Amino acid sequence: MGRLKAKSGSVSWTVTPHTLSDSAEKELLTLLGFKLKSSDSEDAGKKVEAMKRVEFWLGSYFGEKIARKNIPTPAHYSANFNPIREGAENLKENLKNLHEWMQVDLNAYHADLHHVMDHLTGLLGAIKAVLMKHQGVDSRGWQNRDFAMLKLTHELRVVFTKYSRGEESEWKKESIYDQLSETDLVIRFITEALVDAKIKVPPSIPTVFDELDLVPKTREEILEKYEEFQKLQSTNNTKSNQINKDNIKSKLTYF
Repeated sequence: MGRLKAKSGSVSWTVTPHTLSDSAEKELLTLLGFKLKSSDSEDAGKKVEAMKRVEFWLGSYFGEKIARKNIPTPAHYSANFNPIREGAENLKENLKNLHEWMQVDLNAYHADLHHVMDHLTGLLGAIKAVLMKHQGVDSRGWQNRDFAMLKLTHELRVVFTKYSRGEESEWKKESIYDQLSETDLVIRFITEALVDAKIKVPPSIPTVFDELDLVPKTREEILEKYEEFQKLQSTNNTKSNQINKDNIKSKLTYF
């Protein structure tokens, strides 16, 4: 029986930023705590930056929703990742058990086995993390879930957190929203943005927040995590790696 395969699909899409209406822009800036008539040049720059980010993520939603239509299910991940994990573990063990002279020969042709082993360790760690993320999750109905909405609400919440003025100004005393909690402000902020872009608002945005761990990570996030892992590995193995490399260099002098 062949390996379980996910339907073909792209991980890229074209983004056409949504242009916010004047009323929506004013409402969003008010929710962030900006004074609409402020002459502060720094404020002006932050206002533009915040609204550009909102417009980008709103525009990204439609293409991402199509791209994620055939997203692999937890069953797909398990069926495809487990053989790769087993192969990587076997390769790592076989390389580890190679005769030292064989290691020297491979490194003489730029194999750089230490980096290969480090990368295999990183790959195995990433596979384990991905499989754990999907462990126990029912695949039924998986592809009907709106992952693009999870991503969009997350990014809009990030915009709010990054640009919210909070207690920095007299806004708390002046705003009509001065009695709302931060959570309520975030929900209003996201709702206003979605409505302006004619995107259906989820029944419960706080519930959507709770599901964010299921959002597949972007390439940038994966690379960032991997770089963190490499730094940790480098810190832990610096001394032993240096000793091994010095040994190999000394052996190569015999050729």
